[in-house]
Amino acid sequence: MINNFFQGNLFVSNISVLRKEFLTVKNEEFVLLLSQIEQKCTMKIGKDKLKLSKKPKLTELYEKLFSKPCDQSHRALQDAEICSECFFELIDDL
Repeated sequence: MINNFFQGNLFVSNISVLRKEFLTVKNEEFVLLLSQIEQKCTMKIGKDKLKLSKKPKLTELYEKLFSKPCDQSHRALQDAEICSECFFELIDDL
């Protein structure tokens, strides 16, 4: 998963979501666009904010943030939704 911050507008996505954009622009233009976006890593923010010794797995991060089990079946859309919930929770005080 890629977590990107587009000039104040949050864009959390899975690589497959970017497929449509990839197909509509030339590869070089797409790479240039991605290189200009400030990158935000949910795992790194979670590790730092929760003062963990290592980057947490997505389910670990969710369970620590929301104090409830994470029902995850490793589907891309579900992973992206869980990741976005965690990301929004983490950036609340940033």
